Amino acid sequence: MSEENGNMGAGRTFLILSGSLLIVLAIAVLLMIGVLTYQIFYQPDQVYLIKYLMNTIDLSDKAFFGRIDNADFFVHISDPIKYFLYLMATFLILSIVVKIFTGILSSGISLIKIANRTTLNNKAD
Repeated sequence: MSEENGNMGAGRTFLILSGSLLIVLAIAVLLMIGVLTYQIFYQPDQVYLIKYLMNTIDLSDKAFFGRIDNADFFVHISDPIKYFLYLMATFLILSIVVKIFTGILSSGISLIKIANRTTLNNKAD
């Protein structure tokens, strides 16, 4: 009986350690995303992605171009629209990453709850 309790204790310990590791990892990544979002709004020149996008945006970029009846046509997108589109794409990607790590955080919490539930069940027996 005591050998059985020892194995259950190791399983609970593993669940608690795994859950704690997932929680710490998720909180660290979510805090980094928070800092990145702050920097995008208040210090955009400090964010590498924003610096890269600013250097690659060119006024001569054509959004749409083609040929109709031997006449070339093209449509340019203004800089504010380009910045807005890049910003929206960045926030879409960040929101996906936030959802993933929120799921990881809730998984860690669930592991700890399972470990505590097995502890309570064993004490009742």
